Amino acid sequence: MDSMQSLMYLRFWAKTDRRADGSIIWHALPYHLLDVSAVMGQLLEVRPQMLLGGSRLLGLDAVSTRRFLMALALLHDVGKFAWRFQAKAPECFPDDLGEYAPPTRGTRHTKDGSTLWQQRLNASFGARLWGGNIEDLRNVMPAVFGHHGSPARPDDIANVERDYRRVGIEAAEACVAALFDLLEVNSVTPTAPLNALRASWWVSGVLTLADWLGSQQATFEYVPGTIALPEYWRSAQAKARAVVRQCGIEPPLPAPLCSFSHLTASTWTPSAMQVLTESLSLPDGPLLFVIEDVTGAGKTEAAQMLVHRLIAAGRASGAFWAMPTQATANAMYQRQAEAIDKLFVSGEIKPSLVLAHGQAHLHDGFRATVFAPDTNTRVVSRTQVAEEELPSQVACAEFLADDRRAGMLASIGAGTIDQAIQGVLPSRFNTLRLVGLADKVLVLDEAHAYDAYLGEEAARLLEFQAALGGHAIVLSATLASAQWRQLLRQWSVAVTLKRRLSLSRRQTAPLLLPDRVGTFPLLTMVSEQAGETTVHQHPCKAAAHSHRALRIRTIRSVDAVLDRIEVAVASGASVAWIRNTVDSCQKTAAMLRERGIEPIVFHARFAQGDRQRREQFVVDLFGKPDEKKPQREDARRKQVLLATQVVEQSLDCDIDFLISDLAPIDLLIQRAGRLWRHPVRDERRRAMGLAFEMLVLSPDPRGELTKDWPGEVLPGTGSVYKAIHYLWRTACLLDDVAAISSPGEIGEASAVRSLISAVYDDDGIDDVPRILHPRVIRSEGRDGQAASIANLLLLAVESGYLDERIGDSREVRAPTRLSDDQTTIRLARILPGGALVPWEPDSDRSIKHRWALSEVRLRKDRVPPNSDCLSRFVSAVARARVEMGRWEQEIPIVPMELAEDGTWGGGVRRPDGVVTWIKYTDGEGVAWGEAPV
Repeated sequence: MDSMQSLMYLRFWAKTDRRADGSIIWHALPYHLLDVSAVMGQLLEVRPQMLLGGSRLLGLDAVSTRRFLMALALLHDVGKFAWRFQAKAPECFPDDLGEYAPPTRGTRHTKDGSTLWQQRLNASFGARLWGGNIEDLRNVMPAVFGHHGSPARPDDIANVERDYRRVGIEAAEACVAALFDLLEVNSVTPTAPLNALRASWWVSGVLTLADWLGSQQATFEYVPGTIALPEYWRSAQAKARAVVRQCGIEPPLPAPLCSFSHLTASTWTPSAMQVLTESLSLPDGPLLFVIEDVTGAGKTEAAQMLVHRLIAAGRASGAFWAMPTQATANAMYQRQAEAIDKLFVSGEIKPSLVLAHGQAHLHDGFRATVFAPDTNTRVVSRTQVAEEELPSQVACAEFLADDRRAGMLASIGAGTIDQAIQGVLPSRFNTLRLVGLADKVLVLDEAHAYDAYLGEEAARLLEFQAALGGHAIVLSATLASAQWRQLLRQWSVAVTLKRRLSLSRRQTAPLLLPDRVGTFPLLTMVSEQAGETTVHQHPCKAAAHSHRALRIRTIRSVDAVLDRIEVAVASGASVAWIRNTVDSCQKTAAMLRERGIEPIVFHARFAQGDRQRREQFVVDLFGKPDEKKPQREDARRKQVLLATQVVEQSLDCDIDFLISDLAPIDLLIQRAGRLWRHPVRDERRRAMGLAFEMLVLSPDPRGELTKDWPGEVLPGTGSVYKAIHYLWRTACLLDDVAAISSPGEIGEASAVRSLISAVYDDDGIDDVPRILHPRVIRSEGRDGQAASIANLLLLAVESGYLDERIGDSREVRAPTRLSDDQTTIRLARILPGGALVPWEPDSDRSIKHRWALSEVRLRKDRVPPNSDCLSRFVSAVARARVEMGRWEQEIPIVPMELAEDGTWGGGVRRPDGVVTWIKYTDGEGVAWGEAPV
């Protein structure tokens, strides 16, 4: 071993910090490389599912995969040997590099490392690292150096001697040689089919995670280059074991396999679907399940059984429940909080549960985030450091302190589908989301609710999940045949191993998918055998309690609905009217008050904190009967709920008398699931003179139509549901069939499958009135355009982690929803003296959470992006922003003042100078108003 004095690579730094007394401390670059390699080894040791996934992708056995990834970790920061990087800390600039000079241009050590590897290191160490096809290694390396959130492509015209100087190159070569010798790195050769481009997604995610954990200064304290490498390596391995445990990365032990009744704590007889999920044979490899059953039949419990079986068998480390809305995510979070102790052994390692849309608290007993980031990390503003050079410990703290992202790595996550979809869009650190999902079961609930854009994203998400070796479950009561085939096709593309990358997607996709059988309920399972997909369809009998023959009564005017509500309230019934727009909700509330009825208003235009409380209040009031709370039955009598689509899906609300605005048939079927949901109350309902029927407010579809139909009765509905032919066909069906039979018999006109088919399976428009044709054509054009835009923006599995779209300086480059025409603002209360505080009053929460809970989303035509506060509040808003994170600085803050009538109001100055005035009340949320004179 050379003397410490002769090892010049130990004089190069990787991390620096300034002490309180102003002195500089630094961490030797070889030590940091060992830190990350040690963490990588520990990660793959404690997360066997992650290791197994990598093994399959790389075509290596588990031992070779772990050794290979630890060797890659030794290379990830070699770009820091460049003199320009070393010059970023003049006090630590190595004398060996010669005279110090401030860099004349910015530096990106990730790109510099990739260039150094291609032009110098690959020739010396490539064969020692990889014994397979050299092209495979070339496809993986951009992921190794791209650990700061975007691929690091080598600069073919770079001058390595100029960028590193001779000493820097020699130090890098000597360092890699010493580290490879220390860890006894020997080439590994794949023995199974390998897709290096696909594997690069996984390599990027797991190496980013290892780098973040290996950069935790509280554990890996900074040490200058004074310790021999073998001695430091022993220390690094001990620290790696500690940091992986402390940060919550080590997964809990799975609970032993149990019965359906024990898992769900059920007292009912399981349905045929639920029994099937308990007994179904689960082939090896990635599995896709599509569970189709009627609303309220227990699809969630059936999926939970599959999740439990895969976790108990060691084939998944957890699950992520991807829901269509925040309200449904909140409801699923609560359900998972009650079930998580049946999935894992709550021993020394506690399971983590995260609500992944950023507006949540964690259930008592579970940690508030997957990670416990280094609390000593100083906040670095975007003006202090280039985005690409964001320190790893800061990136870790900022990225994973946000539960929306941490949900991908928790034992169980429940969130909006948007959080998972960001993994397949050009967002920074998208691969961390992909890796987090890859060893879990991804559950897509309410899949029928996806529009054309979101549907393409969901299908691509399934393709990535299959490609990286994960499992997925899709749930729906009203899935159209075209949606079913799209999801199966995308999954099949990814799991088929025999295709060649040179072939087009159309050529590579398996074309022999069977037709969906007509039986409903249905469980479809897609598995992979010998490189080809196999589709298994399992028809099931519907549960006895799920057979429902619901009468539909159409009604033509708002006044007629109000009259019926008065009669129902007088009988003691609980009433709900699901309206299509927030404005309709608020106007209807005023009409009911004129009739002496005080309604409960619930929609998405509340501040997040208020919305969560209102959502919980609605679920408590209208939810499942509870023998321990008999007072609830009295409290719900004569209550009227005015709500939008927020109650349409997955909220356990049980209504005595239900009205709905006209909506496409699949959504009406979902809404009908809120009516007489719990049979235990049926006898009381009949005693009140109520019938099992749903009223639908719908203008006549066969009368003399205007071009804006149904706007004369349902203003705004045409903007919410732009596919007017589906809306018109639904209105005709309601008049002709006047019933929904769940599940119904095959061929029965009122059966769920028949209704869905009648609306969605006809591609022509000859049946639609000619006056509506222009709107149909525009709608179909928008859908086609949306699908095209999605395919243009979405990442491709086959491209590998080389896609030039990855790595924009913003957190998200492409929208998760094309129809997201809203702007997020934050409401603030004005204190005496002019200071601003978050609208959310809960003082037990952190200031970060209080600001997040003060957010509300408003229409972009009223509040465009880049809107600002009124000029007189600019200084106060600037002071309030000091409390916010880097990603939150651009969210508009709207100071709200209390008016004499008890409402709050505030102005938003649009970019064109026009002021939008918003009013806010706890009872109705945001309403549009006029500024006080």
